Amino acid sequence: MVLHMHNLIYIILTEVIMTPLIIWILEYSVSLSKNMSFLSHSISLIILVMMASMLDALLYYFITYKNLVDAVIAINIAMDTTTVALLYILVRYIRRKTAKYDRKLMINGSILLTWNEISMALLLFALSGNYLFNNINYIKYVSFFGSSITYILFLIPMVTEMLFFIIVKLKAFSRFAGILLLLMQVSDPAMFHGFIEFPLVISYSIIMFIVLYLIVVYIFKNRKNLSYNNKRLVLWIFTLIAISAAGIIEPFLISHPFGLSWLILAASMVISMLLYFEIVFGLFE
Repeated sequence: MVLHMHNLIYIILTEVIMTPLIIWILEYSVSLSKNMSFLSHSISLIILVMMASMLDALLYYFITYKNLVDAVIAINIAMDTTTVALLYILVRYIRRKTAKYDRKLMINGSILLTWNEISMALLLFALSGNYLFNNINYIKYVSFFGSSITYILFLIPMVTEMLFFIIVKLKAFSRFAGILLLLMQVSDPAMFHGFIEFPLVISYSIIMFIVLYLIVVYIFKNRKNLSYNNKRLVLWIFTLIAISAAGIIEPFLISHPFGLSWLILAASMVISMLLYFEIVFGLFE
């Protein structure tokens, strides 16, 4: 696949801007966990919503006819969600004027970060020239989503973010879980959009067995020391392994390889992202 030079520049800019921004926002929020102020919480919320909505707006404009109506709709996509976020902050300020670093904040923050990741994946895949909707081919929508989340252009920044926090932030069982999640992403069978799929399926299957073996051995050795939250995290990892296994088995049951598998593997990736952010936030500690 050959990319136009201007699209390649946009792809690089998107990854160069979004990857450090997501790392910074997550690191910023976690570093203020014991002294979370309403201002710092509001700043994080606004930046995340603005970036995700901007990516969605750019995606919409890129895949449409790029006329005046499309430009207006794209602007509204960016502005409406940001306005909702501002109204939420205003109402919360009137009612509480405080921000508490609790389970709700961790989950909401993880969801917002996952939204940013998904928006980035969709835009990167569109910029690479795949499945553009200029002819209003709605049949491609599901395939577009599944392919975007598992595509190599998105896996590069995602793996970079995971490596950063595994090395810098995570400790003990959280680091072990983060490494397992990383292993489950590095050989996704759909990362090259159907190319060299057979070798990737083999390597992905081997990695799944390795992950399963490592988690079982860890549980056996530490079964008396695992906390309730650790057990919940283990259950989620087993769920991801089951979903990934379904994505591998599906092509043998349906005649078109990786049609549905892309969507199944994409669902696994989305859950993995959400789980990874929750781990970094400290939800399972």
